[in-house]
Amino acid sequence: MARGYIIAAGHPLTGEAAEHALRCGGNAIDAACSGWLAACLAEPVLTSPGGGGFAMVAPASGKPRLYDFFAQTPRRINPEAALHPLEADFGSTRQVFHLGHGSVATPGCVAGILRMHADLGRLPLRECAAPALELSRSGLTVTEHAATLLDVVRALYRSTPESAALFSSPSRPDACLREGETFSNPAFETFLEMLVAEGSRWFYEGDIGRIIGDYCQQHNGHLSRDDFVHYRVALREPLMIRRNGATVFLNPPPSMGGTLIAVGLLSRGTPQHCAYPFENRDAWMEWIDPLRLMSLMRSREGHAGLTGADRERIRSTLASAPEVGDALDTLFPGAFDHRQATGTTHISVIDEEGNEVSMTTSNGAGSAVIPRGTGFMLNNMLGEEDLQPGGLGTWEPDRRLASMMAPTLAVLGDGRRVATGSGGSNRIRSTILQILRHLIDREAGIGEAVRAPRLHWESDQVHAESGAAEVLPGSLPWPVILHDVPNLFFGGANSVACDRSGRFTGVADPRRGGVVLSG
Repeated sequence: MARGYIIAAGHPLTGEAAEHALRCGGNAIDAACSGWLAACLAEPVLTSPGGGGFAMVAPASGKPRLYDFFAQTPRRINPEAALHPLEADFGSTRQVFHLGHGSVATPGCVAGILRMHADLGRLPLRECAAPALELSRSGLTVTEHAATLLDVVRALYRSTPESAALFSSPSRPDACLREGETFSNPAFETFLEMLVAEGSRWFYEGDIGRIIGDYCQQHNGHLSRDDFVHYRVALREPLMIRRNGATVFLNPPPSMGGTLIAVGLLSRGTPQHCAYPFENRDAWMEWIDPLRLMSLMRSREGHAGLTGADRERIRSTLASAPEVGDALDTLFPGAFDHRQATGTTHISVIDEEGNEVSMTTSNGAGSAVIPRGTGFMLNNMLGEEDLQPGGLGTWEPDRRLASMMAPTLAVLGDGRRVATGSGGSNRIRSTILQILRHLIDREAGIGEAVRAPRLHWESDQVHAESGAAEVLPGSLPWPVILHDVPNLFFGGANSVACDRSGRFTGVADPRRGGVVLSG
């Protein structure tokens, strides 16, 4: 039995809210709920009641379970709906996002987190919401990292009058909020007070579903009130795999991230105990090639780029892991012949009773749509390219979108229990795979695993942070895109661990300004 608790979150106020729940006698589930409610104010670029997510939960007295509350596609397609492309600037690279009313999918965060809290929490919801309510009344000071995030998405967040009004700097009206300025959102207090009093039915069957549904219909969106009424949280069995003495619990289909990470983990069998960054080309190829494989496997268009050797490696991997083959068959029916005779934040919490939560939530890049009086921005999941492997606009009605989010729990060969996950769009799969390989193959500590220079393979290019990029061999078969500092482009993997003796360790990913709290 551990003593105390540990929290790794994406913002100091998110972590402090989670800690509030634990100090009031709550458990890790209460802490995750309290942290998320505060994150809607402290990390509004990354999460919102208008978004979706997943929580991998291991109760102290039960098996791990996956709460799927990701965004659902609308039940009807509006042929008049449109997407508006805008570019986010990460400094070392750029990424195009699509927003507007036509980008909004049915949000699931409120349903999923309140369901998780009702199932496994023990504090009253009002106590969990107390830190967020105080923040909504007093406002909060914009941190350096929060200002950086707003600067990255400034074109998106200033593209509508309602978003510009909420996020513009009072000192520079042509810019978003800057470090040291106060972010105030009084409408969110009213929303939160009603949510605490009325619960998620009020959101999905009452006023909020009606307000948002009507607003989107009036502005040529797909979403309607009917989508809110029919939204359901899904409770799923995790995808469980074993590697080098470790057992890993991953997000199963219809999410895509966990399955791709499983293939990436199992497709290379040679442990890498040598120091990182590596010194020879073969070691780098063992590390980079699974990233390439995951990227190509995520879409049917990418499958055409798989070589014969790639497919043989996939078949060999799946022959030894039928559960991963079943997951691939679900995601890509008939694509892999393996049968013989197939804008995001993260919080991790472990409490003294042994309850574990790894929860990733996202608002995408945000749609820039803020319905009057709600105090929060709606997601742009229908405008996120990585969620539609067949291309934008290929989504089918009334389906869970194929997220890359992968909240993960693991029990390592040395007995350490780990909770990890990350934001970062299509870099999530790369981030989690590398962290797991550092932990499992290199027997690294959780701090080293998260802080190590990251790589990502995409579009026949290797993205590499400084540290890795400086020692990558020039004979790689792909061009290397240099990211000269630890970069928020590579996500934010806030991670915690507990060893056999009950000793906690944790790390807040420096790429996204997180915090670790323990007690």
